[in-house]
Parts: sequence; structure tokens; C-alpha cells
Amino acid sequence: MTNQESEPGDIKRRVERAIDEGLGPAADELDVEVEHGVVFLEGAGMAPEDLERAERAARAVPGVRDVVDNVYTSGSAKSDTEIAHDVRLAIAADGKVDQPERIRVAVKNGAVSLEGVVSSVSERGYAIAAAKTISWVVEVLDSLEMERRSAS
Repeated sequence: MTNQESEPGDIKRRVERAIDEGLGPAADELDVEVEHGVVFLEGAGMAPEDLERAERAARAVPGVRDVVDNVYTSGSAKSDTEIAHDVRLAIAADGKVDQPERIRVAVKNGAVSLEGVVSSVSERGYAIAAAKTISWVVEVLDSLEMERRSAS
């Protein structure tokens, strides 16, 4: 591990500390998870301006590659484009899908459609599970195909 890389637990503690310092009591509304440098913020009922401050605080922590907002804010909803972006990040973040760029993500009214090619049944499962972790996703439609291997 290089000096610039950090353990997920270390990043999580630093992100939580930064958010606590920036938000005070409002930080209690958030849960923080970290996978491969991607911070997932989860919770409900937070004011949009508090969420923006939390995201800025998390992004400022060394070792954070990106921040995924899975928070239900008061009076807001995510667009299909934002949901699709978050699903793409989640699929790529855990590193369990070898070529996440081969998966196309389409969203309509919160219904996520996954299309493309994966190399194994487990990759299909990982991609579907990652999509289901995103707030605002109401269902995941699996149109993924298995990669065909030529007989040698």
C-alpha cells in the first residue's frame, strides 16, 4: 500500500470527523460507508444544504475518490440521470465487476435497466446488488448477457 492509499476504516473515520465538524448535530442523520475510496452517504430527512456541506466535507478528505449520495433530503427527489450516475459508480466501486464499462445503465422513473455483457454469473449478481444499494432505485431489470467463451 502506498502512502497515498488509505484503509477504508481510516477514510471512514476521517470522513465522519470532517462531516461532524462541518454539520454538528445534523451529521447524526448520515451513515457513512467506504468502498475502494468511494464514500457512500446514506440517511433520510436531511436538509439539502446540509447534504451539500456533507458532500463537500467528504470530498475534501484525502483518499476519497468520489462521493455517492444515497440520502433522502426533505422535499427533493433524484433525477433518472443522477440515479444512473450513482448506479454506474456503485458497480465500478467495489471492483467485483472486471469491466464495468461494458454495462449500460438506463433509468426510467427509478426503474434501473442493466444491459451489456458480464463474464460470470457472480459478476451479474454483483452488478445487480450494487444497483439495489442506491436510494431512489425502485426495481432493477436484468438484461445482462453472459460472455460467450470460444471452445479452445
